[in-house]
Amino acid sequence: MVSALADARRAMPSATLIEAVPDLVGLTDIADAVGMSRQNMRKLMIGYPESFPARCMKAAPHSGTCWMC
Repeated sequence: MVSALADARRAMPSATLIEAVPDLVGLTDIADAVGMSRQNMRKLMIGYPESFPARCMKAAPHSGTCWMC
């Protein structure tokens, strides 16, 4: 993040950083990024929980789960 901020300052010296937050993604986003279906990604998450990233939040029952990217 530090290098990204330095790059942005070089490109836009008068810009002001207002906020820096992590990207939160859902299972569908992860599946799209690696080129597989959401259903297949879910099977991997359930079948190999120890090798899948930990969830970062769950807002309410049956709402989507998010992962930090």
